[in-house]
Amino acid sequence: NHQPLSALTSTGSSCAARFTERPPQRTPAERHLTALPVHDSFTAADGDNLNELLQYLSASSGECLPSPDVCLANPADCGPIFSCTLEDRLLRTIGNQHQREQMYARQFNSSMAASSCNPAVSRPPASVFHHSRCLLQHLGFFNADKIKTFRLLNKNDKLRRELKHLDSRPYRETHKIGVVYVAPGQDDKRTILCNTKGSAAFEAFVSAMSWEVDLSTHPGFMGGLQRNAATGATAPYFATSAMEAVFHVSTRMPTVEETGIINKLRHIGNDEVQIIWSEHDRDWRRDIIRTEFGDVMIVLYPMKNGLCRVQILTKPDSKLPHFGP
Repeated sequence: NHQPLSALTSTGSSCAARFTERPPQRTPAERHLTALPVHDSFTAADGDNLNELLQYLSASSGECLPSPDVCLANPADCGPIFSCTLEDRLLRTIGNQHQREQMYARQFNSSMAASSCNPAVSRPPASVFHHSRCLLQHLGFFNADKIKTFRLLNKNDKLRRELKHLDSRPYRETHKIGVVYVAPGQDDKRTILCNTKGSAAFEAFVSAMSWEVDLSTHPGFMGGLQRNAATGATAPYFATSAMEAVFHVSTRMPTVEETGIINKLRHIGNDEVQIIWSEHDRDWRRDIIRTEFGDVMIVLYPMKNGLCRVQILTKPDSKLPHFGP
């Protein structure tokens, strides 16, 4: 049975009217908006319960309104700024960035773990006078106007003595840096300095910024450590052509009763920079290891995601400029 088009049109209109019609809603004055609407006070004439609550909040709490003349029950306006075209462009940008990151990871096989630091490979000089010629060249003595200013020195005991003292002086900038390991739950000086080993993350951190040297045969900067194993058999060391650094690691130095603790404090306490690797739940306090030196303390708190939270502590009377994260 086919119905005429007019009948279908009228039927559709009645259905649309039935779904679009909303129950009449009362004005704010009729709803007594001085009291919070509750479930028992709603009736069929109130319409949407959420709409009723939003209108009450708009009338009683003006600080919640996005603007003075906009009710909370009105639909939010997204505005013309964020369009569909802009959304598609943003999604394409994020997708391209994700593809580039995956391509970089496959190409270099990168990892968040720090790699071990190894010493640079040295080459023997081309001649016995190679370093002397390089020094004279850097000082500018090979220039045409200065080549005639050389004067031969008298070879005597005084010259030999001065040359011996000159050879004993470090020709590179030297630094001593203290490194202290704090295990979970440790908050006193004696317990912390009695640690003889650290966690795997701590050892990876130390190996990433230095390499181990044998103190008995090490020809470079010692940083006050002894060759007779009284301060440990090995020590972390880092060097370039312009500087040398020795790390006084608390777990590397032997702990023999009270003497070992005093020996550790004598080295670590006199370092101008101290690195604290703390796996304790509470933050590090500067008064745990009291020292007159230690201008800067770099406190590292390892987190579960492999990163570290960094805290910089300086002496109250220090004149160092602000630096750090």
